[in-house]
Amino acid sequence: MRSGDAATDVSRDPTDVMTTSDLERRVTSTAPASTGGYGPDDANASIVSMASWPSDSEDVRLLIREYVDWLAAASGVDPAVVQPSLLNELEAIEQWYSPPSGRMVLARIGGAAMGIVGIHVLERGAAELKRLYLRPEARGQDLGRRIVDLAIRESRRLGARRILLETSPEVMPAAYRIYLERGFRPVERYSSLDVDGVIAMELRLGLFSAWRSHR
Repeated sequence: MRSGDAATDVSRDPTDVMTTSDLERRVTSTAPASTGGYGPDDANASIVSMASWPSDSEDVRLLIREYVDWLAAASGVDPAVVQPSLLNELEAIEQWYSPPSGRMVLARIGGAAMGIVGIHVLERGAAELKRLYLRPEARGQDLGRRIVDLAIRESRRLGARRILLETSPEVMPAAYRIYLERGFRPVERYSSLDVDGVIAMELRLGLFSAWRSHR
């Protein structure tokens, strides 16, 4: 399972969040975790931005490991078995998620790393969202949608005209809703991943622009 999967609390979708936010390239959006307002000086402010290497490497690696643990518990499938590239990804995380190969979106609350989603370039004109995850204590604060919004914007800057992902509507219903809201639609499978309940989705970036214009 590539995108929209998480790691610790198997009773709740790790992207169970609330409204959307307009984010710009490399400009962090900040919001007090308790209110959803804005205030960069607040000790509990949430910040969604692009990860920086190597300073964020260990935080991102830890969040991916949590995502893997959650996914194994929630789905009964060991991601390391069905995704042989996962170990290489963890060992070479900066290469996987640095231009031109991709980027990593990182969310923090009060300075603590709380959520991620990776962008990986598949081919000319296409990118993939991977490893969407929020820690349990960060859910319900709009971070899931903010993370996905910034990932979509950054994918465009990487030259993508479409974004693909793989997810499980049954295991990750809130993530699935976020994807539908942003214009993702089910498509034919594009990878060799063969896990029951996993579907592929695609966003044509022109459709996302149209969606944003009506917000």
